[in-house]
Amino acid sequence: MIERHDHNRTLIQPNVREHRGRRSDVHFGSYQPVAELAWFDLQRLHVSCDLFTLDAEESLEYTSAAVPSVRAYDHDEVRRPGEHGIVWGRSRELHASEIDTGGWPWDLTQIDVVDEQSRKDLHLGFGAGVCGVRHELETLRGVARIGMSCLWEAPRSLTPRKTPKLSPMQRWILPFLLLIVAAFAAWQAVETDTALAEETVAPTSGSAPALSTPLLSVRRTPEYLREPILIENLQKSLDDIVTTFPAQSCLVVTRDGEEVYSENPTLPLVPASTEKILTAYGVYEILGADHTFETAVVTDAVLTDGVLDGDLYLVGGGDPLLATEGYTERYEQQPHFRTDLEQLADAVVAAGINEMNGAVIGDESRYDAERYIPEWPERFTDVSQNQTGPLSALTVNDGFSRFDPNPAPSLATAATDPPTFAAATFDDLLEARGVIIRRSATAAEAPAGARQIASITSAPVSVVTNQMINISDNMGAELLLKEIGLATAGRGTTDDGAIAIENALRGAGFSVSETDVVDGSGLASQNRVSCRLLVEILDATVGSPLHDGLAVAGESGTLAKRLVGTEAAGKVRAKTGRLNEVGALAGTALAQDGSTLTFAWIGNTTAQYPVEEMINTQDAIALELVAYPEGPSPDALGPLG
Repeated sequence: MIERHDHNRTLIQPNVREHRGRRSDVHFGSYQPVAELAWFDLQRLHVSCDLFTLDAEESLEYTSAAVPSVRAYDHDEVRRPGEHGIVWGRSRELHASEIDTGGWPWDLTQIDVVDEQSRKDLHLGFGAGVCGVRHELETLRGVARIGMSCLWEAPRSLTPRKTPKLSPMQRWILPFLLLIVAAFAAWQAVETDTALAEETVAPTSGSAPALSTPLLSVRRTPEYLREPILIENLQKSLDDIVTTFPAQSCLVVTRDGEEVYSENPTLPLVPASTEKILTAYGVYEILGADHTFETAVVTDAVLTDGVLDGDLYLVGGGDPLLATEGYTERYEQQPHFRTDLEQLADAVVAAGINEMNGAVIGDESRYDAERYIPEWPERFTDVSQNQTGPLSALTVNDGFSRFDPNPAPSLATAATDPPTFAAATFDDLLEARGVIIRRSATAAEAPAGARQIASITSAPVSVVTNQMINISDNMGAELLLKEIGLATAGRGTTDDGAIAIENALRGAGFSVSETDVVDGSGLASQNRVSCRLLVEILDATVGSPLHDGLAVAGESGTLAKRLVGTEAAGKVRAKTGRLNEVGALAGTALAQDGSTLTFAWIGNTTAQYPVEEMINTQDAIALELVAYPEGPSPDALGPLG
């Protein structure tokens, strides 16, 4: 990005972007002013450097968005300045849409470019050479100075300066000398350490202590020695854990955003409930943390002296947490957030309705009426598991018409008609408050133009989403996905929500190759996600509401009873995942040195994945990460004297 320091100088430092899962950055080295130029609306500007040492495999010629092209070059050979500036080897023109101009006067502040074939980092740097500048300008305004990284300052004019060409030998003399000095320093440190292992020489009385470690020894910067050792130790430990993985597995670990370990990082696997991380990301990116759900009571009937001469419609707003007190108080972990249906009944009575000649009618028209995802196995929806109740924009108590004080889903009974069940539940609450209702509850869409009697609004979607991640709420995940579909496509469907999430991830530059979002909960075995994608999302959201919603080892959610009393307790936040043939864990670990290690593991088997084996693998990863760093102390690697 171009950062202006004053009217006379400009520092060019393009910002770092993600491109197809690989970080691509463009650097213009250290700053030196080169030429004084006119302030302008740039039609075309070539800034090229002659006779220099490149520090990487690529170079760039920048052209403004007014003439929309950017070229990436291999520098197999360097030719002298021609009519259009320096040209390096072969060139390939990239599309103008890959340039983000950012609105500066010269229309070039941010570059989102990487060579599509080699995907190499693009660096333009200068060694012991000098720079020549060539410009083609139009529409001059004002005065400013552009700076580039050169070791020589050009005359302050717009005339390109020709400089003497250095021979290949001259260009390599300084790097060669520096290499010799570094090699000598390393050899000297080794020789000194070897000698000290054989004998220790005490300083003579009254004299200054002799230096047993040379001034140029790498031991005088022990942190630079220690870091690679610590990373290598972590990698070796993770290698041992990987040997216990199923054949189809992946593991990615980053430290403060930098990848330090990967095993099959881009392999698309069935993620189980770690799919909810993608759903949560979509919620925050598309709906926003402050989004809410409103459940309304409307009517088109006349209210006279407390008597409503017609029907009352309970209109669903897609709220996953709409429930009664008796349902949510069964959960062991509290508070269990809910939108209080009893409070809505109180509001209707407060509006003056004492008697109804009609019925309470449930309206679920906000979303489609698909109760279960077609890809789900039947066992997830029958009484043996009840992984989720039937889906609807109007659900009460997760769509379970009967439930046991024990919150186990297998002990609940799913409603056959969710909107009618919700209306009947609301009917009972009104009657408990003395309202007389003449007809039985049913379901239908509310008439257009019906006026509102009362409503209740959910907590912000951040609360809804975090509870969904924390306790792995399948119903919540699926309804949130439908709401995303409604917000992006105008249709409250699972398919539209899934497409929107994939598009949001792709638009953010995440590694979505072969990603397939089929549902919001991860119950479908057709979902495909890579470990790298999970880590990228988690790295991008550290410290955000999404990260705060992850279960905490030994404290909350699906990890409340895991890793209790270990070093990982309170230090690991993660989303668990488990199906018959899947184990997964993705989150962050707080290391001993205060750094954040972000990780994702997915294991897929062809047969039943033993639960104990899967949990042991998850725990082993978590414990290894919180133990980082394990290795020599800085003192052990520091100067010996």
